[in-house]
Amino acid sequence: MSIRENSTISASLLLTLALSGCGGGGGGDSSDGEIISSPVLTAGAFTAVSTSSLGDHYQIDATAGGFGGSGDWTYIDLDTMSGLDIRSTEAATDSRWDIAFRRTAIRFNSGPNGPGQVTAALIASPEGFYDADGEPVADTFTQATAESYADIFNHAVPGTATTWLSESEDVVIRQWYTYNPATHTVTANPDRYWLVRGATGDRYARIHVTDIRFGDQVEVDIELWRQPAGTSQLDVSSQTTTLSANPEGGDACLEFATGNRIDCNETWDLRFSYASRSLTLHTNGGISGSGQGGAFEITGSEDTWTSATTSGTGQPLSGLYSPDQAANIFSTAPWYAYNLGGQHKIWSNFRVYGIDTDGPDTPTGRFRMQIISYYNDAGTSAMYQVRIAPITEDTP
Repeated sequence: MSIRENSTISASLLLTLALSGCGGGGGGDSSDGEIISSPVLTAGAFTAVSTSSLGDHYQIDATAGGFGGSGDWTYIDLDTMSGLDIRSTEAATDSRWDIAFRRTAIRFNSGPNGPGQVTAALIASPEGFYDADGEPVADTFTQATAESYADIFNHAVPGTATTWLSESEDVVIRQWYTYNPATHTVTANPDRYWLVRGATGDRYARIHVTDIRFGDQVEVDIELWRQPAGTSQLDVSSQTTTLSANPEGGDACLEFATGNRIDCNETWDLRFSYASRSLTLHTNGGISGSGQGGAFEITGSEDTWTSATTSGTGQPLSGLYSPDQAANIFSTAPWYAYNLGGQHKIWSNFRVYGIDTDGPDTPTGRFRMQIISYYNDAGTSAMYQVRIAPITEDTP
């Protein structure tokens, strides 16, 4: 897999669990659990390796404390080509940064990530890396060299039809309601179930939405089977909690310790949001919260899922939980392939991406970027090697 997908998981299809030791259902790396010093997020995390008139080669330390580590993102200002001393808790309100790296993930300063207007686009894609079905061609990936794909970077410019994308929200719990365009009505979709991990990482619930009502409040009924901290099985009996939000926009939260509604300023496990006629369920993790929350959808008989932590055959389920994430150009046009030929390694496809830091209405502040490797010369993962250059009228 080249990117993590929030796929539906069957109780009998747990092959994905084999990936849990490599970073969960998607982008793994070859660090094999080694612990690497977390970057201090100064300019030292973003260093020039070599320069040329066509584009500079930079190294970006996105190790974040090693595989599975909890280190921060590495934030970069492209206009000054410098690393910034910013923490994730500050990034959502800081307009200085343009792009950030953390292990295999890359994000831009726009949408849910920050106040910026950064957009990105795929502007060049070398041939031969994928077959007609969109599957990676292993030989092309494993034999490609940075030198072979320098020319495509040097001459990549956005076309008039280029689609520039900002960051958007990609939540894990979705399609829990249906919309009828003929009657303009929204109804619950109770046939879809999820296992949800709470903010503290040790309490869980199996949930589905049973009813939605619109009136003085927008109300959502959630039936849940709880698995409190320190236990290994979901409760046999369920309870139903109603979350209500102001029809002009608002949030309502619940926690799994009791299954009751709580103030969203407290440590919540599931949050219902209503804004601009949009209904969303958030887990407390990723872009939606500071906790360890996540979820995955289950199929088959929901009663076969009696534990939120182990499968019926005793396999751990931890690798199946995904947090809410931001979606960007890399969600639809990923920059790498992983685990080709059974090798737990990441290979670049040498695609070239355009990055616009000034918003869609101005032609200035545009750059092109090509990721040439996920490793440094010593083989340390998350030590990105990238080419970056401004896009100007003189770009060849």
